[in-house]
Amino acid sequence: MAAPVLSTSSPVSGAADSFLNKTLTATFTAALLTTSIDSNAVILLNVATEEVVETSISYNTATFTIS
Repeated sequence: MAAPVLSTSSPVSGAADSFLNKTLTATFTAALLTTSIDSNAVILLNVATEEVVETSISYNTATFTIS
């Protein structure tokens, strides 16, 4: 079985002027280990301040999507 690879994300990498209330998503090519998905699995960084933005995440096992 091949390791999961990021297939799509929204907004796309490098996007500017994204809405503050937009749900961020990352979809993978295969299932992730659900035991490895927690608040440390995805880090949202404010590039202006270089501070980590607190967030919560969920994982859809049917679509292999973190949001």
